[in-house]
Parts: sequence; C-alpha cells; structure tokens
Amino acid sequence: MIGELLLNRYKIMLHVGTGGMATVYKAKDNVLNRYVAIKVLLPQFAHDEEFIKKFRREAQAAASLSHSNVVSVYDVGQDDDRHFIVMEYVEGKSLKEVIMEKAPLPVNKAAGYACQISDALIHAHTNNVIHRDIKPHNILITPEEKVKVTDFGIARAVSETTQTYTGSIMGSAHYFSPEQAKGSFTGERSDIYSLGIVMYEMLTGYVPFNGTSPVSIALKHIQENPESPSVYNSEIPIELEKLIMNTLQKDQSYRYQNVKDLKMGLHQFTDKFNDNCTYIENTNGYSNPKPVSPDDSPTQEIPVAETSDYTSKENNAEGNKVTRKKRRTKSKPKVSLKKIIIPLLILGILVVSGVWAVNQVRDFITVPEVTVPDVEGVSLSEAQSILEEQGLSGEVRDEEPHPEISAGNVISQSPESGREVRKNRSIGLIISVGPEYIEVPDVTGMNRRAAELELTQAGFEVKIIEEYAEVSRNQVISQDPPKGDEMQEGDEVEIKVSLGEEPFELPSFIGEDVEDVEEELEYLDLDLRNKHEDEEHSLPKDTVTDQNPDSGEEVQPGDRIDLWVNIKELDEDEEAKEHTIKLDDLPTDETIRIVVDDYLGTHLVFEGELDDEEKEVVGYGSGRVEVLIKDEDDDFRINQIIPFP
Repeated sequence: MIGELLLNRYKIMLHVGTGGMATVYKAKDNVLNRYVAIKVLLPQFAHDEEFIKKFRREAQAAASLSHSNVVSVYDVGQDDDRHFIVMEYVEGKSLKEVIMEKAPLPVNKAAGYACQISDALIHAHTNNVIHRDIKPHNILITPEEKVKVTDFGIARAVSETTQTYTGSIMGSAHYFSPEQAKGSFTGERSDIYSLGIVMYEMLTGYVPFNGTSPVSIALKHIQENPESPSVYNSEIPIELEKLIMNTLQKDQSYRYQNVKDLKMGLHQFTDKFNDNCTYIENTNGYSNPKPVSPDDSPTQEIPVAETSDYTSKENNAEGNKVTRKKRRTKSKPKVSLKKIIIPLLILGILVVSGVWAVNQVRDFITVPEVTVPDVEGVSLSEAQSILEEQGLSGEVRDEEPHPEISAGNVISQSPESGREVRKNRSIGLIISVGPEYIEVPDVTGMNRRAAELELTQAGFEVKIIEEYAEVSRNQVISQDPPKGDEMQEGDEVEIKVSLGEEPFELPSFIGEDVEDVEEELEYLDLDLRNKHEDEEHSLPKDTVTDQNPDSGEEVQPGDRIDLWVNIKELDEDEEAKEHTIKLDDLPTDETIRIVVDDYLGTHLVFEGELDDEEKEVVGYGSGRVEVLIKDEDDDFRINQIIPFP
C-alpha cells in the first residue's frame, strides 16, 4: 500500500507494524498537512462482519476519549473494501521495547509510567470504557517520557454488556485477568489486574505467568499465585511489592476497587515525576528509596478487618488496661524467678532459631549472576543451547521480517550480550521470519515515467531496456517479473520501454509532383507538417524542390516532414533543352542502373558494372537522374538522385 492515497486524502508513507487484526502505517494527511497513523483491517477480515464490528468499536471507544495519555482518534473510514482508522501519530517506542532494552527499570521510572497509565485508565473508566487489553505493546513512550495508551481494539462500553464473547476470549494471554480467562464479567478491576502485570514486568523483566500455549497461560492466571517480584529484583520496596501483589489477586473484590486508589499508592515512589507523572531528570542528587528486604518483612496476605470489629478490639484493650491497673492497685503479688527465667530462655532459643532460619532462606534464594552470551544471528535452537550452558533460558518475544537474517535466526536479544544477570533468567529473543516480500505492481502499458514512480514507491530498483515496437514511444511493453510476484524490498524489476516503430531511410522527393509525394507520405505513415512555396524556373510547377529531413536520414512512422513546392511555370525555352549531366563517385564493383526522368519521360540509360567512377548522361528540359544499386536480394535501391538542369 506504500504510496497509495486513501479517500484522496491520506497518503501511505511507511509500514509501521502488523497485529492480529490490522496493519499500521505512517501516513500524510494532505488536507491538514500532518502525519497520522492509519490502522487498516487485514484483508482476510474485510468481509467478516464480526471483525468489522470489533474494528469499528475500537474507533467508537477511543473517539469518546480525549486525554493527554490516550492516543487520539481523528477519523474512521472505508476505501473500497479497506476499513481503516486514522489516529494520532506518536514518535517514540512501545513500553515493550523499553522493557526489552532496559529491564528491570528503576523503581521511580516504572512507578511514573504506571502513574500515567493510571491517568489514562481513570479517564477511560470515567467515560464508561474498559480497555481490556492493557499490555506493554499498547503503551507508547515519547522521547519526552510521555505515556500514550492506544489500541482500544477490544474495549467495550460499560453501558453495554461486558460479558466476554462465548468461545472467544479476547485479550493477550500473558496480561489478561482471571475473569477474562474464564470468560466472566470484566470491569475496571480487570484493567487493574493487567496494569499490575505490566508493573511486574517493568520491575523484573518477566511476566508472572508463562507457558507453551495461551490456554496453559490462562489456566495459570486462574489457578496459580505469582512469584513475588522481589525474588527477581531485590531493590523493589516491600510496600510497592504489596501494591503489585494486591493488583494480582484472583478475586476481584480483594484488588484495588478503582484506579484512583491505585494511583494514590504509586505516588510515594514517583518523586522524580511531576504532578502529571511525567519523568523529570534528577538535578538534586536523588536516590531511590532504600528497599526493604523481603527477609525482614516477608510478603503475606493480610485480611482486611471490619471497622466495627477494630473499634471493639480497641475498646476491649482499653478495658483490660484499666482492669490490670486496678488489680495492680489492690495488690502486688510476689514474682517467681523461675517464671521469669524460663520465658527468657525460650525467647532466646526462638531468636537464635529465627536468625538461623533467615540465613538459610537468604542462602537458598540468593541466585548467582552470569554474563549474557551473544546469540544474535544464530538459529533459535542454537541460541537456546548457548543460553542453557550459561544457566539461562531463551524466550521468543516477537517475530519480525529482516532483509538479511535468515528465517528462524535471532535478530536481537534483551538484555544484550555482556550484561550481568541472575542465573535462571529468561533472555528475550526477536526471531527473524526472513525478508519481507512485496507484491510487484502491474506497470505494463503505462507511460515510462509513471511506471518508474510506481515501482520506486513500492520499494524496488528499476532497470529499463529500450527497444523498437509497434506501440507508442515511451510506453512499457513488458515487465520482469510479472505483476503479482513477490520480491524483497530493493530487488530489481526490469521493464522494456518502446522507442516507437523501427526507423527507415527517407527517400528523395525532389523533382516529384507534390500530389504523388503526399500519397507516398501517407503510405509511409509520415506526417506532412508544412508546404512552403518556392520559385524554381528549371522545374515544372507543383514539383517538390526541397525537403526536410533530407533523403537518406532515418525517420520513424509518425515523424513530421516539410516540403518546398515550385509555384512557377517552367519556361518554354527550357522545356526541350538538352542537358549533359556528369555523374561521379559511382561504384565500379556492383551492378547499377542509371535512370533519367525528363521532359521526354522516364528511360533507362545504363545497367551493369562500370569501369570508371565517372559517367555523363543526357536529359531534356528538366528532371532528375537516379542511380540505383543492386542489393543481396537482387533488388535495386536508390544510391544517388541528381536533379537538373
């Protein structure tokens, strides 16, 4: 589609990427003179009414939102059978790319990003829109650290039913909530769960649940509890870990009830961010809050007590204090030494045992660090073997076309080679699917310039071969490869371009009657452009006296010819006057004919081979002498024409 114009307005400039439902292009809005992103529904879904409904739902859901952290939707349209959405074009990277390059992210940066995502979700939820597909791929980060949430492709308005389609769980397996995995009711807290997984991945470089298929991952969301993120990153503050683990509760009722509450919890970790959660470079020697070790305060599930119960317990405690105080006032019983020593001994044993247990646990969970090897350019199986030798594993995170790296080989890795990471860590791999192939357009019959432009904009090099053909000059005769073939970007397409019909030598028309010449020009498919008047007393009236181009020059059908025609009558004294015409430079080793066309008519004066290059002939009145040479086919062709007198 590169170079195409949608609705005579949006010119497609660049392919950005392809997802499960659509392909995204960078385009130019020729009306408002700005760059936009255009999401075009994939061809296989163009006639699928259900997919078209989902596609249009994205536009409707996103168009109802207007927020600095939400990608704006400008337009929705259809050009022939192509359905598309026009959106704000955002320069920068996806959060997934940032994670793959830099994970684990600093605590305050991850919290700042989460804070901005929360702002986007608060706005969406206020407008009764649930995103239902929050993941790093749908979160864009600008060079100014501004977060933009996009792709409301499976969002549904809360005012409509929010029951997931039967047999069609929508969302991304690594990031969707247990209720989405079950196909149950989804609401604001489903987005909170997905945001919790995004925070988990930003701070550790891992998703909490992985598997060999979407179904196996979905079952883990439903059945298994996630590993504490501090196992992978000991710098995560315990309070932030509790916040993340709260968002990942299986039961919605135990999670944050709305995103506003979640955002309030994030603010204590975002002191490098302003009120809008935008990242600010440190100029005051800031350092992250000192993390609390999980060993000192292990993560645990703390049930929430009812307010009335809590108040009652406080009152009871106060009552007990008063009672004890009264008892102490009444009497002071003797304290047994044995009763003091035994509890102290037990307490000492418990303290020593606790210290020993903590040390044992710390030794158990301490993971050694290893150096990440370089696996770029090798096959996936070889990369996994190399990583396993270092105690690491490889995880395919995406597949992309590449012009040089063979299909199945590694394009890039994250973290990059040379970095120190903990053993057993998974290394993210981008795998090549081979070169991206482009369909060759049909340029046969097009004008040369238009064909070159069409092929160049499609991404091909153009080789032009010119040849004579019975079609218009500069028209494309054929192409190789033909239309519909698929080639790599930068490959060469050869086109043959017409030079017009085969050229031929122009005969001499001097001394011929102009009407006869006009008939001959029509037969030769030549165009008589101008007839100029001339005065030549030695030639009859209406006789051609000169021509342009000259005889013997090469011309093609369709070329234009100018003639000069005598308008004067021949003098009577000249009509029967005898003239001697001297011929020179005649061939002596070929058979020739000499023909005189004069007042007396046309007559042959010589045929054969000459001994001398010069010869004289006689003519009467006015006319011309033609010298013809016999060729290999035994035909005579004109060699010279000499008018006289």
